[in-house]
Amino acid sequence: MEGASFGAGLAGAAVDPVSFAKRPQTLLRVVSWVFAIAVFGPIVNEGYVNSDDGPELRCVFNGNAGACRFGVTLGLGAFLACAAFLLLDLRFQQISSVRDRRRAVLLDLGFSGVWSFLWFVGFCFLTDMSIFATEQLGTGAGQDYPGYPVGSGVEGTETYQSPPFTETLDTSPKGYQVPAY
Repeated sequence: MEGASFGAGLAGAAVDPVSFAKRPQTLLRVVSWVFAIAVFGPIVNEGYVNSDDGPELRCVFNGNAGACRFGVTLGLGAFLACAAFLLLDLRFQQISSVRDRRRAVLLDLGFSGVWSFLWFVGFCFLTDMSIFATEQLGTGAGQDYPGYPVGSGVEGTETYQSPPFTETLDTSPKGYQVPAY
């Protein structure tokens, strides 16, 4: 049984960089690494704005600084974990102990489960905060939605537009004969 015991029968094999780079697990780790950058990068760059009442910065997620800190922590932790697990995948062939290989696989599995749950919590926390934010509407939290401007309800004739292509419409073009049926 060559694949038993977490691949311990293959321990000590040389690492082929091309085959390592083509592995689906490696490609998914790199994609996860890029997504982690896509999470914490924009929050660090544009997640904080200047506040009106002082020099402190305010988080764009409903002014809740905890939301920005949580997003940055989540993304930065995922970035560092992807890098660490990518190095562990690279060194995995040199681990000869079955017990150490099992620990590495279970650590990866446990971390992935916990981090997936945190991604879900972060998604819910950040989207709920931005959905119910009222700063986008230009009103305070206790004020009503401004609504549409009230008009007379009657449109003027200057808003009428002629149908398209009617200016060039010719009822009897030259050189064309209507076929008789």
